[in-house]
Amino acid sequence: MTLLLFFTAFFTACVPALVWLFIFQKEDRHPEPKRMLVFAFSAGVFVSAIVFIIQYAVQNAISSKQENYFVFLLLFAFAEELFKFLAAYKTVRKDEAFDEPVDAMIYMIAAALGFATVENIFVVTNSIMAGGLNPIMSLTETALIRFVGATLLHTLASGMAGYYWAKGIMKKREAAYAVFGIILASVVHAFFNRLIIYFQNADMLIYPSAFLVVILFIVLWNFEKLKTIRVSAGK
Repeated sequence: MTLLLFFTAFFTACVPALVWLFIFQKEDRHPEPKRMLVFAFSAGVFVSAIVFIIQYAVQNAISSKQENYFVFLLLFAFAEELFKFLAAYKTVRKDEAFDEPVDAMIYMIAAALGFATVENIFVVTNSIMAGGLNPIMSLTETALIRFVGATLLHTLASGMAGYYWAKGIMKKREAAYAVFGIILASVVHAFFNRLIIYFQNADMLIYPSAFLVVILFIVLWNFEKLKTIRVSAGK
């Protein structure tokens, strides 16, 4: 891979996450400080290495036979959702910028997109390596698929977890609601991955795509509910 192609791959891998972060931060009527978004995003990048190690260990410890396959996907998804939550929590929970319920969703999305960016870099790089005579076309196709697929999935699953985190803060039951949100996000994440595996034919991708559209509307609805709440997120 030439140096130019490497930087092109890196840039292309980052674009989907940055676009989704730009779009979803507009849901906050009181935009978060850029430094805090960068911190949350960077924490998502950092925890990705931990998750990849855990997933590798799980993959070697659990049979991937068909009857166990959804459990296998669920464990993978749970590891990702848990560490994305921890990335956001450890980065922003005690900061004064975390002062509205909707902030929980924004920072969860920022951490998730940091995590997704690392995934994108690996996937795009592998795509270029296998791209034959036209690596640029392979890179572009992969980036587009990641934009409307895996990157959006990370965004929506963590946004959903962030919503329940916010509810837990408001109801003074932060831990219980956060755990529920992480589990729900893990189920959504694993179910989408199962759809992708089951409907591998390009003509059948309408089913996982439709699933993401439904989750997108749920997350946007959650944003609207939190935006009407003015109380402090508390510490």
